[in-house]
Amino acid sequence: MILSLPMILHDLAHSAAVLLFGHDELIQSCTANYATAAICRKENLDRYDDRLMAKTNLIEAYDLLIDFIAKHTLVRFFLINGLSVRITPASNRIEDISP
Repeated sequence: MILSLPMILHDLAHSAAVLLFGHDELIQSCTANYATAAICRKENLDRYDDRLMAKTNLIEAYDLLIDFIAKHTLVRFFLINGLSVRITPASNRIEDISP
């Protein structure tokens, strides 16, 4: 069966909308193997020390990943123009991604 381009684009747009905004049950029914994974390796590089498996939509998974990164990274304080500023790698990542 040959699919037309508008049908393929419609399916891709539907899949993208489900992954971005869908509820967990809807995402798992459409894509059974979908998960966003994060692994932290500190002690033994052959095994992981902590792991996050987010099986939720991409917007909620982003928040979970940022919290996971903040949990496993150092928080540093700097003086900028006489003000104490807290900078974390997670906040730096947010600034890099945000427009």
